[in-house]
Amino acid sequence: MPEGHLIHRVADDHQIFVGATVKVRSPDGRFMFGAEELDSQTLQSVDAWGKHLLYQFKPKTLHIHLGLEGSIRFRKAHTLHEDQRARLLVQDERTGDSFLLYNPLHCELLSSFARKDLIRRLGPDLLRPDADPEITWTLMQRSQAGLGEFLLDQSCISGIGNIYRSEILFLLRMHPHRRAGSLTREEFDTLWRLAADLLEVGRHHNAIITASPKRLGKPREQMHRSERVLVYRKRECPDCGALLTVERIANRTAWFCERCQSG
Repeated sequence: MPEGHLIHRVADDHQIFVGATVKVRSPDGRFMFGAEELDSQTLQSVDAWGKHLLYQFKPKTLHIHLGLEGSIRFRKAHTLHEDQRARLLVQDERTGDSFLLYNPLHCELLSSFARKDLIRRLGPDLLRPDADPEITWTLMQRSQAGLGEFLLDQSCISGIGNIYRSEILFLLRMHPHRRAGSLTREEFDTLWRLAADLLEVGRHHNAIITASPKRLGKPREQMHRSERVLVYRKRECPDCGALLTVERIANRTAWFCERCQSG
């Protein structure tokens, strides 16, 4: 499932469509009525919140959540073809540039009330300038869940997915079954800063990169895909060499080191 860094990167890239009158179609026919409602309207803004993309039209919002299998592909005008597998095609009438949406979990129109309700149900987004750590801290203090479960709860903190969960907890030497409510304020602040920094790195490089340049002795741009993460889908701990534990936590597979992550 795409994590928050990718969703924000898409929102950044799609700012080029803001202010444009767009042609909207649903090649696979599964969003036909919504596409007809948006067709020939002006896109007012593109925003991201956690794993949710919000395209503001007047008066409704196009809400996209990619889920496990969804993807978005940009097409220049001269390369466009109307792929019948696409749920949605949005094309700038000025330039002919477009993007196509495939296999989303959600592709729907929201009223202004429904948009506010969606955001109300989401926790602070680490990549947003208005993110309030106090909200997450308060929820964490009350939580009986383990850290591995808490970090995936989008109502507590938005944008962290399965890969970042394993990587963040490894870097902090925290066990995924440690109760989230047991963290000190200092530990929470460290977790918040690390998570925000890693997501921003991912947003900038359009890839999840948790290994540091200092650790590998090379800049992030030169890291091979297998070098970018430390424990996700790995067999051995990169620090002590012990076999990693692989376990389902919150319905997703987590990787962690029992020896190094004792905190």
